[in-house]
Amino acid sequence: QTGNTTFGNTGGMMFATGDAVDGVAGDIEVVVGYSTSGAQDTLHNGGDIMMAAGETKDVGMTGGHVRVTAGLGSNPSDVDGGSGGAVTIRGGAAEGGNAELNPGGNVNLHGGAALIGYGGALFFGSGYSDA
Repeated sequence: QTGNTTFGNTGGMMFATGDAVDGVAGDIEVVVGYSTSGAQDTLHNGGDIMMAAGETKDVGMTGGHVRVTAGLGSNPSDVDGGSGGAVTIRGGAAEGGNAELNPGGNVNLHGGAALIGYGGALFFGSGYSDA
């Protein structure tokens, strides 16, 4: 966490691994531990991971973007060059035994709401190929 300020900018945060020559650069994992109750009368949901870009209160400015980009496979070899990494968005699995009460988690995609203008759209497309 960075500090608060009443005048000026707050500090940014960056999580980065070092580059690796003749090795593999380290992963960055954000993992929430499991939840369980020690007593039968208290039940706990699993912890969430929340990411939110910054709000702006300035006229004509845009709130921060959230970008999730999979890794670039940059090896140009035509024998077996690099392949791009996948982005997977998946709802949580349900292991409860009741078909009506224990559904799998939804995947919700929403464009941004607009007070006056058009709401944000959803765009879907497949990757291009020169083949």
